[in-house]
Amino acid sequence: MATIFVGRDVTWSPARHWSYRVAAGATIATILYLGYSSTSDLVDQAWPGAVDVPWMGDRSWWLEVVGGLSGAIVLPLALSLLWGRLRMAGAIAGVMLAVLLHVTEGLAVIAATYVGLERLARRAPLVAWTLAAVVVAAALVTFAVISFG
Repeated sequence: MATIFVGRDVTWSPARHWSYRVAAGATIATILYLGYSSTSDLVDQAWPGAVDVPWMGDRSWWLEVVGGLSGAIVLPLALSLLWGRLRMAGAIAGVMLAVLLHVTEGLAVIAATYVGLERLARRAPLVAWTLAAVVVAAALVTFAVISFG
């Protein structure tokens, strides 16, 4: 993926390079949107912009999970055909993103939070310490309430 978007030391023409970028971008956007819609269907909620996806259906939750997993494998494989001779890279990246979508999103949130807190700690250390104390206190209270009633 980095080769497609950064493109250092490749001998592709600009048109070919952009065709790979468009294919990769379309694949990522499609996987994110279908993952969003599938998650909406799994939790039986009507989220804004989500569509009904046929591989989920109105079934028991475990059949919806199996349907979602099969969609997370089959659809990225089909989308990888847009990648031309890089279709194997598209298949691997697409299936990994689709199957691990929620893990990827969680890691992105954690990384963004870390970067934000790092900047806050550099610019306003007292505010950062205060925020840390509030978060720890809230976590302790939440833990006590949930654990001990």
